[in-house]
Amino acid sequence: MLRTILSIIFFSLISFGIVYGLYMDQIASVQKPVTKITPENYSPSIKQQIEYGDIVEITGTPDLLHQVSQEGEIESEDGSKTEGIQYYYVGLKEYGYDFVVRINPGKLFSETQTFKGKVTGLTQTDFGNRIKNSLNKPINFQDSVNKEAAKELDVEFQEEIAQQSEANFTSSTLLILDNEIVNKNDIYAKVFFWGVLLDIFLIAVFRKVVFNL
Repeated sequence: MLRTILSIIFFSLISFGIVYGLYMDQIASVQKPVTKITPENYSPSIKQQIEYGDIVEITGTPDLLHQVSQEGEIESEDGSKTEGIQYYYVGLKEYGYDFVVRINPGKLFSETQTFKGKVTGLTQTDFGNRIKNSLNKPINFQDSVNKEAAKELDVEFQEEIAQQSEANFTSSTLLILDNEIVNKNDIYAKVFFWGVLLDIFLIAVFRKVVFNL
């Protein structure tokens, strides 16, 4: 009987140790305090301390001259799906080329706002360099999407806007995924669930050892 109990404890420790190791980075991330950035407290040293997976709360103003959209399927309340803009990737006026925020369409307006979410690299998404290159590309008023706006502006003003829209975001630019926040309780629940599942699996595989059959 004692051997069976000790064997179960042994396999439980192995199971939860393996699962904890798999989720270790996420656990470390949710345990870290949220980094709060404002124009008043920001310095390059703060950016250097931020790691991928950290949660950052940043206050800034979306720069409408430095933004690109991501289109795809959007699910409505009735469950139907249509093609449309899922997110905007936009720079923040106060921080130069240090940060880009991925936001929902409803937040794309040029007023100071606070965004909070997980951090990754601008070139670390599934799109690779495409977002960076699109952000850096100056506005072209010959494009079909800009032709209507071009009619309202003289050539000199078009050239000025094009120059101002040219950017220099790099692979070191940090991307903040607004509203994408890892919940601590969810992570621990996953560790518990998969730990128990792996424990049951190992005990079933090694049942002869555990129950001395």
